[in-house]
Amino acid sequence: MKGKLKAMFTRNIGMKLVSLVLALLVWITIINLSDPKITKTISDIPIDFRNEEVVTSENTTYVPSDSAGRKVTIRISGVRSKIEELTASDFIAYVDFNEMSSVYAVPVHVEAKEKNIAAIVEITRQSTMMMSGKIVQMETAVVSYSFEFANCPKGYYPVFVDADNKRYTVSGSQDVVKAGLSLVATVDLDGVNPSARKGKASLAAYDSDGNSIDLKDLGFAAQMTEVNVEFDLLQKQTVKINPISKDGIVPVNGYGIVEVETQKELLLAGKPQDMADLLANGFTIPYHRENVQGRGIYIEDNEFNYREYLPEGVYDPSEKYTIPVRIKVDMLQKKTLTVNATSVIFRDLESTFTAEIEAETLTVDVFDFAENLEKLTANQLDLYVDMKGIAAPGKYQVELHSDYANAQGDRSVETSLRKQEEPNQNPDGEYKTFSMKVNVVVTENSEEGQHAGA
Repeated sequence: MKGKLKAMFTRNIGMKLVSLVLALLVWITIINLSDPKITKTISDIPIDFRNEEVVTSENTTYVPSDSAGRKVTIRISGVRSKIEELTASDFIAYVDFNEMSSVYAVPVHVEAKEKNIAAIVEITRQSTMMMSGKIVQMETAVVSYSFEFANCPKGYYPVFVDADNKRYTVSGSQDVVKAGLSLVATVDLDGVNPSARKGKASLAAYDSDGNSIDLKDLGFAAQMTEVNVEFDLLQKQTVKINPISKDGIVPVNGYGIVEVETQKELLLAGKPQDMADLLANGFTIPYHRENVQGRGIYIEDNEFNYREYLPEGVYDPSEKYTIPVRIKVDMLQKKTLTVNATSVIFRDLESTFTAEIEAETLTVDVFDFAENLEKLTANQLDLYVDMKGIAAPGKYQVELHSDYANAQGDRSVETSLRKQEEPNQNPDGEYKTFSMKVNVVVTENSEEGQHAGA
């Protein structure tokens, strides 16, 4: 029996060994195909400082030379099933200041947090092996933060209201704290209900060049990296812009404003009570500009700022607060008209007086655009004088006025009744003028109640 068993194991032993090796190779191949060995890069592993008292004992701190020197990237190797789910949170990186050299270089150590992870991975590459830097004096300062929002719901505009902490005492290197350190609190509104008014903002710190600073380097504890904030989510709504009045635009003498153009509407945001009047009546912009001149051209004002004219609590979601304004300017022409003096109206003349103009006819120069002057007649001038304050008979020199408004309806030019001062009409067509006055004789009525006027 023993001989048969021995013969079974020893017969063709070479072939049996070859078969065993082939089987092992096939098994290894199958294992590698189903769960191969791979490499993986893991980035942004934060580097902790250990034994910091070595560099902080004399109100000093350690500042890495590399602006991004508090993070490390590694490459690991292992079977796919074991390492493909690993992240930066599975590893720790640190420097121990007890190992610092005389030139302030410190070795960077990286290792797995858990022993079971360390047993299945191999760290094959490390982006930073040594951290270099310098020891500098510490500076303490009180810093306010700016406020930002991210991922605001569509159709709404976020406005900061309040926070439980608006200023922080920070401690860091002098060259950072004194050179424009800034704190930024960001509220992520992704998925937030528009009716929400409270949330948490994540704090971040930046140096004067915009490089990120680890909050731990400024004395922030873990619980200080967020701040409770209060905010409003204001609904965006379209508001009509009322036509800009030409009254606030003053042309140089001899020119007039043909038209003023701007956009028809604005997208604004505010609470319902703050937006109510704008939505009902539109937005009126008191545009003002002086010494405008030109011949049939448009003057572009692309950055007129209207912010000061918005009601309190109303905002421009674009945060530009500017609109373009186009002013068409053209030269005025002159038309001389002869008016019967008896057609002039005396306003606010006391009932006990009668007034008449000394001259039988008046010659007036009217300045307007050519197309308006072409159809203008003397009767359309509606001339009048204001007699308010005259309380005794006598001879008075009073200013002549007109209610004439041109055919465009909304007084595109302030109608001018004036005479040209001879002989100096300048080459640009401007007229050097003075107000036109007339002599009026006021007498007491012979019969009570009889008077001239309207």
